[in-house]
Amino acid sequence: QRVPSHSLGGGARNSTFVAMDAGGIDGHPTNEVEVVAATAALKATVHTVDITPPTLVSFDAGPTTNKLSLSFSEDAVLSTFNVTELVLQAAGGSSVV
Repeated sequence: QRVPSHSLGGGARNSTFVAMDAGGIDGHPTNEVEVVAATAALKATVHTVDITPPTLVSFDAGPTTNKLSLSFSEDAVLSTFNVTELVLQAAGGSSVV
């Protein structure tokens, strides 16, 4: 299960564990992944803080739905999104839509 980096907090190394089922990674048929049960989850030994901010990868403006969908390169924290900083422009122009 993927845990968003923003939820790990300062003590992430002491509070982050991983478990994996047999189907967790598809590898070579004769070299299957070693199962780590949830009851024996492995504790993180290193935690590297993600300092790379998410970037806008694509967007879709639905003309009939009046909805704007934004796709980012990684998880983004919704509470940090400031809609007043969003600017929509006409194609090839500098005029604000």
